Amino acid sequence: MTALALPKAFVVQWSQMDRWSVDSFRTIGWRWPAAVMRPLGEALKLRRDEVDRDLPKDEVPIIEKISFGGVITVTDADARRGYKGRLFWASPGELVYSKIRVKQGSLAVVPSEIEVLAVSTEYPVYRIEPTIADGRYIELVVRSEPFKQLLDGLSHGGSTKTRIPPDEFARLVVPLPPLQTQRAIVAAFDRSRDEVARLRAEADKLEADAEADFLKALGLKPPAQTAPPKVFAMPWSAMKRWGVQPNQMAATGVDLTVGAFPAVELRHCLAGTANGYSIKPVSQKTPHKMLRLSALQPGYVDTEDSKYVRVTERIAKRFHIRKGDLLICRSIGSFDQVAKCSLVREDRTDILFPDIMIRAQFNNTVDPRYAREVIQSKPGRRWFQQAARTAVGMWKIGGADIASFPIPLPDRKTQESLVEKVVAGRSRAADFRSKAQEAEQSASDQVEAMILGTRPIPK
Repeated sequence: MTALALPKAFVVQWSQMDRWSVDSFRTIGWRWPAAVMRPLGEALKLRRDEVDRDLPKDEVPIIEKISFGGVITVTDADARRGYKGRLFWASPGELVYSKIRVKQGSLAVVPSEIEVLAVSTEYPVYRIEPTIADGRYIELVVRSEPFKQLLDGLSHGGSTKTRIPPDEFARLVVPLPPLQTQRAIVAAFDRSRDEVARLRAEADKLEADAEADFLKALGLKPPAQTAPPKVFAMPWSAMKRWGVQPNQMAATGVDLTVGAFPAVELRHCLAGTANGYSIKPVSQKTPHKMLRLSALQPGYVDTEDSKYVRVTERIAKRFHIRKGDLLICRSIGSFDQVAKCSLVREDRTDILFPDIMIRAQFNNTVDPRYAREVIQSKPGRRWFQQAARTAVGMWKIGGADIASFPIPLPDRKTQESLVEKVVAGRSRAADFRSKAQEAEQSASDQVEAMILGTRPIPK
């Protein structure tokens, strides 16, 4: 925003300097009357109510972290056992921030769902003066981009542990207009957030409907009817693996072989599979790049999401990606992402795929787009989840799992027709997601403009 532009050159009196840092002189271009500009310390009162050191720590709900979006998470009982540091109480309605991460937006008003919370010395606790400030308004101010830039300039300490001390935080001057005005800004934020949520919910529904219609056409149950229960029982003889999650998937999954079309093992549709290449990235620009795991986007491979590697032409020729390749994740830390896969849209001799992916190439019996839709469907993913092995926190599948996957196999014309319908539904969903992203950015800009005082506040 133009009001936030920082000058590239400026002059400061030597007597004004208390720290050798250009960033410490950052300012915010507030456009409020001087009468409403007040230190945060007038609205926030530091509270230090220490937890009894003799209280068993596994009975104390200790904070784990505050996300950059303001969500508080609490440690589990096992993680709390043996905790040695000092702890302080925080109650619902009080503001807590992370000294280390507040400059990224890590602060929150303790919600009413958390009846009581214990925090370490890294999380100052403030009681909000109810006649001066609305807690959610303070959250919006401190989490706004202008304010985070200011905090980034004020933080000091080691390169990886820069902090905002409570006394400096309390001295920062912010607009504290009448409570009615603060709440009007919060209400405007809530309205815009509700609209973003509505657009995203519509996108989720369109995607769910597209998948449900696809599975129905194959004679299989839609995803809504196949949600795994939290509690289940199965005969000992039915257990193929030792583990709750794989057996849960096996017990509640859809049998892909009993639909409207005969199913065959995917090996009969494959021209071949291959694991990717393992090599460390380099910082210098080279003729070749390696895909990151995050390059596997819904429906396509994002070739821009890659890193430079130094390889021989022989290696590049063997491992570069080709149009129609289905790249399947074979090793991942998230159970929900097992068998995540995407299609390559064009030949790229300069882009290689890594060893955490398997490349599947198909013969003419199956449309690669159709194969991806079946694998990525909820029944398809559940089949791979029950087959996945775990080691050192990673879930893995292999080429044999891909080859034995039972895929319903209509003729090519039917495959193409089904895929086109799914693609159309996903395209409509993508439009809503794009609108949601635009609405979110617009809302952020408008709320920040209200906070800066450069935009009228709705009545």
